[in-house]
Amino acid sequence: MDIELTREEIMSELEENRQKIYSKYTNPEKTLIWIKDKFAAPFVFSSLILSGTEVEKTVVEDTIKEGFVDPDGNQITGKEILEHNDAYEKIFKLAKEPVITEDHLKALHTLLFNRTGAEGTGKYTMGKEKAIRTKLKAFLEWFNNNGDGCDDITFCATTYQRYIYIHPFKGGNGKMARLMMNLAALKRKFTIITIPADEKNTYDEIIKASKRDVTEFTNYIMKCALYSQRVVRKLQKEVYSVNKSRHIRNLDFTEDVYKIILGKPGIKTVEIKAQIKKISLIKLQREIRMLREKNLIEFRGAIRNGGYYPIEENIGKPVYEEGEKN
Repeated sequence: MDIELTREEIMSELEENRQKIYSKYTNPEKTLIWIKDKFAAPFVFSSLILSGTEVEKTVVEDTIKEGFVDPDGNQITGKEILEHNDAYEKIFKLAKEPVITEDHLKALHTLLFNRTGAEGTGKYTMGKEKAIRTKLKAFLEWFNNNGDGCDDITFCATTYQRYIYIHPFKGGNGKMARLMMNLAALKRKFTIITIPADEKNTYDEIIKASKRDVTEFTNYIMKCALYSQRVVRKLQKEVYSVNKSRHIRNLDFTEDVYKIILGKPGIKTVEIKAQIKKISLIKLQREIRMLREKNLIEFRGAIRNGGYYPIEENIGKPVYEEGEKN
């Protein structure tokens, strides 16, 4: 990460970006859904790499998008991707809980291994249960007290640092610490903090040093947060740019594509294109991606013979919210 700013400059930009990100929709819940979907693959990919799993980013993206393991791919890695994504989605639900408990932590840890079936999931390290419960009680009391009023970055970084050194489970504690850090971020109406996958060596060194002094780790997480926010802002600007140029040229086919999928569930991309003569394949793929981001459609089946289906519970919802299209 090439971020050469003072702490004051970074904190100022973090707050400015937060306000801009959460103003994407008038309803903050919609912004959270957008953030969750956009950061799923980057977060899972990064977390797996930091945990030592060798996997390509495109494999993570495709596995999460399709929701099943490629039968021709690495089955164990595919399951790891999906179970980590299950846990990632869970923290967005936990963020709405007024109090986080030990049972929540155990359930989150169980999700991390719900497909590979690792031994001891959701159970504390054998022989250390009493000491772990004592430490977790103090940690959760501090966490549920909103970090005793510390600033957002300190809350996130300290959540990670305090959890990782309790090390309550036999395995998966690094993944859990990153999930807990982001649960803290969501509790503060912050954005997802992703540690760049190519920062693994730096990350490992700072983690080791943080046991003596959490300041360096906090500063590192502050830069990771800014890096993550800049990614979100770039995505928002790209969406705005695409929408603006499409609307100006009156080439908005999103509603047309959605109507076609509603009329013929399971339809393939090539079949949709055949019904809209003026649209290019690249543009059609962009329209489909937008409908998926809005949770209006989903892809079912294998990549070769599957098709697009409307998401039943969202049928009847408009493609554009009021004022979004203008």
